[in-house]
Amino acid sequence: GETISNPGCRVLDIEKFARIAHRHGVPLIVDNTFPTPINCRPFEWGADIVTHSTTKYMDGHATQVGGCIVDSGRFDWDAHADKYPGLTQPDESYHGLTYTKAFGKMAYMTKLTAQLMRDLGSIPSPHNAFLLNLGLETLHLRMQRHCENAQRVAEFLSQADPDGTPYPFSMVGYKVENTLTDNGSVSRGVCTETEDGFLCDIVERTKIMRQDGQIVFQDEAEELHQVAEGTPVSMNFWGFTPAMMDEIKAGFPAFLENAIENNPMKGEYLLPECVDKLVKAGKATVRMLKSHDRWYGVTYKEDKESVSASLNSLKKSGLYPDDLWK
Repeated sequence: GETISNPGCRVLDIEKFARIAHRHGVPLIVDNTFPTPINCRPFEWGADIVTHSTTKYMDGHATQVGGCIVDSGRFDWDAHADKYPGLTQPDESYHGLTYTKAFGKMAYMTKLTAQLMRDLGSIPSPHNAFLLNLGLETLHLRMQRHCENAQRVAEFLSQADPDGTPYPFSMVGYKVENTLTDNGSVSRGVCTETEDGFLCDIVERTKIMRQDGQIVFQDEAEELHQVAEGTPVSMNFWGFTPAMMDEIKAGFPAFLENAIENNPMKGEYLLPECVDKLVKAGKATVRMLKSHDRWYGVTYKEDKESVSASLNSLKKSGLYPDDLWK
């Protein structure tokens, strides 16, 4: 199980599942990526083995891909030898030794080293290991800041809950021309707004592209329609109160029923469509915060070179920091 699940953010009752696992003679393996050892130490609650995706918080800058496994050494493999012959029976590929007898509490980790690392090469490169270690040096500070920031956001949102009035939401609106790529079409939530800067409606449009000097989108009948330059689009930067989570949950059964009936292979529960229904029902107002910046995104692999060049240009001009961690 995951200490805190992604994306549901449900907290695992480690003690309860440890008791269940041990009752059935299996170790409890916990993915502790989300809280990291700074916020939770699963061994103290009964877990036997802990895993981490080191690419996330441990790394801190997403420059290496990796993971790690930590064994508490407490699980008695020999007590359930029939279930784990790979650990409790001789391994002919490793001089015929038996891991539990030869290595005791280190049996599980030695088998990982002897087989996964030796046979499959499951080991980081030296440079990746260096980058991970660099991130670990600031892990304790970064996790503290993450928690402090999350607490402040939660306190603000709890005070912003409406009471019988429309939900006060907000969104960032980008100009459509600033979000396109020269390498194909894109999907965007195309918005219209009121004179005083509030969202009027938002429609999900697919296959938006430049063609013959114009911006167009293709509808389901494959007919082209023009989109005016300057039209605001959503890139899913929203400001919601917690009430939005309840609205999403309430609308999901109807979406699921419709998707199963009409398009079971490609049903998408789109956030812009949820917002649009709330706005039209008078249950939410959405203040549009207009951005004149360009959206840098890699939709196609061919976008990577131009996006990298644009970001480097921003760094050279001083608009983008050389090192975000200074």
